[in-house]
Amino acid sequence: MLPISIVSLFFWWRLAVLPVPTVDARSMYWRIVRALGIVGSIFFVLYVCHLGTKGEMYEFLRRLGIYVFFGGVGMAQLMATIGYRRIAGAATPASLVTEAHRSESRIVHRGAATGMTIVIVTLLLLGPLNLILKALLEDPDAAENRIEWIFALLMFGWYLLWAMMVRSRAATDW
Repeated sequence: MLPISIVSLFFWWRLAVLPVPTVDARSMYWRIVRALGIVGSIFFVLYVCHLGTKGEMYEFLRRLGIYVFFGGVGMAQLMATIGYRRIAGAATPASLVTEAHRSESRIVHRGAATGMTIVIVTLLLLGPLNLILKALLEDPDAAENRIEWIFALLMFGWYLLWAMMVRSRAATDW
């Protein structure tokens, strides 16, 4: 898990130099997105480094790490999805790419953007569901673990959708 946490950190740090001309990574909005992603990813590294350790302090560090990770990276993903969807409709500059290729790239782009939105909505629904199950179930640990794993898989699947979207967008912009 440590390599994944470092890749997540690198992704948010690298967000400043997206290969998509229509994103102004220096704007305050994208700086906040980056900051949330970087802080969340740093806390994910903290969480991973304290897995399997014993003691109250280590338990506190693990909990803090996972909550700040899910909160920070989840919020960064939400904001990045909203921000990118806002500019997704921007006119594509003329290029040497054939119309058929441009059309195919748009389909991939829209599909990835829609998938990212579905992931974000699902994540937003899983949070309250987790709280409800904790309140209703006698032993909510198994349900909580399942939800956390689903949440994490969706969060990391979001990165793949982002890559598809940016790549398809860049293919039509060059």
